[in-house]
Amino acid sequence: LDASTHDRRAAALRRRRRRHDRASEFLGRASTGPRIHRVAHGEPIVPDDRFLASDKHHPCIICTLNRRPCKKVHDTMASFRDTLSKLKHLTLMGINNALGARLAEQSGFHALWSSSLEVSAAHGVPDASFLGMNQFIEAAHQAQMAVDIPVLADCDSGYGDSMNVAYMVRSYEEAGITAVCVEDNLFPKVNSLLDQSRKILSTEDFAQKIIAAKAAQRSDSFFVMARTESFIAGESVNELLARAETYRQAGADALLFQAKAAHVEKLKEALSRWDRKLPVAVVPTAYPHCWAQQLHKAGADMVIFANQGMRAAVRAMQDVFVKLSKDGNLLDVEEMIAPVSDIFECQDLTAWRHLADGIPV
Repeated sequence: LDASTHDRRAAALRRRRRRHDRASEFLGRASTGPRIHRVAHGEPIVPDDRFLASDKHHPCIICTLNRRPCKKVHDTMASFRDTLSKLKHLTLMGINNALGARLAEQSGFHALWSSSLEVSAAHGVPDASFLGMNQFIEAAHQAQMAVDIPVLADCDSGYGDSMNVAYMVRSYEEAGITAVCVEDNLFPKVNSLLDQSRKILSTEDFAQKIIAAKAAQRSDSFFVMARTESFIAGESVNELLARAETYRQAGADALLFQAKAAHVEKLKEALSRWDRKLPVAVVPTAYPHCWAQQLHKAGADMVIFANQGMRAAVRAMQDVFVKLSKDGNLLDVEEMIAPVSDIFECQDLTAWRHLADGIPV
């Protein structure tokens, strides 16, 4: 940097610090600016005290003194509940990070699924309850902060018993997530795509988890989806529908009927007999011959493409890595990969440069 640019930036930094100090005096707190910002918004204080910035104003002391926008997630975007209510039929894309979230939003999706399978795979471990709740929350939070469409977080079996589920709901809600999905799988979970027999939680025990989740939520708009692995555990249509009715009475906002290819006819029967008493989601990973439109027509309100993005990325990286390892010629892969300018766009680099120069965006 030349001397004049350095001096301008140093002066701007001193001005921001003075404004933070004024806010500290106003609130009677000896604290840094970001910390006051979070206290003013009723947001959790995290170790790095990051600002939450967006293109919509939600004034607090720090925001006003800095003359720049800030964001409290629930106030600046539609919740998952509102999005589902508006669109009726919803198709969600599975993601595991902020980059995937941005790409999905740019592609036209109106909601996202923060997939436990994808997040686990991104950490290089099986989808078998290896990771802790905070790791899943961080992935969902980062994705939500990158987009203006809601994230539905895949929370497996709720990370424990009913008390843990209550804490899970509070934690996700404070992280800006407006919807979670909890399943009647046992802990540690067994991924439903595996060819492996399993038992699932009793209907009554899982219903208590739903009751705890709904009691724990602070916002009326928070959305709890109850996922049943009934078909995966070998239960009949009648047994699945009995579970669904109990989960509905326990307060679930929606249901997810998980199934494999061998269960498609049973799934269609269950959707027909359920008759949309409560919104239902399906995940056609194991029966890709069923299109989203067909499943909506059969009675599904939501269709989740849970892991196709990650699988596409894995295949693309494998092809490029093998080619580079074998030939070592970058020209051979240039047409197979995105230009660096696309990465800069996904990073919102232009907007951050404007902010660095003191220009609100």
